[in-house]
Amino acid sequence: MRILVMPKMKLAHIRPEIYGNFSEHLGRCIYGGVYVGENSPIPNVNGMRTDVVEALRHIR
Repeated sequence: MRILVMPKMKLAHIRPEIYGNFSEHLGRCIYGGVYVGENSPIPNVNGMRTDVVEALRHIR
């Protein structure tokens, strides 16, 4: 197999909106991480940690 890379040849524009982030139910990424439940002493809105939501807003 051979791959030819031609960086100066533009075939198409890749829209920046297709890039993003995701959170997956791995370990404590969601439960105990992003989602703490509405009755948690950690500041939250509908169970979602407000500090994490604010930090995610700044990711570009």
